[in-house]
Amino acid sequence: MKDTLDQLFQLMKTNRKLSPWVRDLTIEEAAKELKSEVDELLEALEKDDLENFKEELGDIINDCFLLLITCEGRKNIDPKEIVVEGINKLKRRKPHLVEGREVSPEEEKEVWYTAKAKEGKKLRPEEIEMMNGAQ
Repeated sequence: MKDTLDQLFQLMKTNRKLSPWVRDLTIEEAAKELKSEVDELLEALEKDDLENFKEELGDIINDCFLLLITCEGRKNIDPKEIVVEGINKLKRRKPHLVEGREVSPEEEKEVWYTAKAKEGKKLRPEEIEMMNGAQ
């Protein structure tokens, strides 16, 4: 899998270098393209179309990498920093993964929402309800 993801990352870097359309793409445009693919994925799910679902999921992965490369080119943001931050966030919100232990769904949600709140992230109403119910 590592080689496959690296190949995709390198292909997207080449895409940005050689494609005028991708080179001129703004972060906002790349994000909108990603959102469009997510909408198409949800449509495939609603239709229970597994083949289209797999295709759209591949498009989402491509667009996530495209967004990373676009951020690198437009904002001089190192894609590795973004990935490392994502890993660190996952470790904060799901420490049981690092500890190698299973947890109940209730414990997992409580730890997730508590960590999110400690990070200063605004909780959605359903998350607040879950936190209040888990105490």
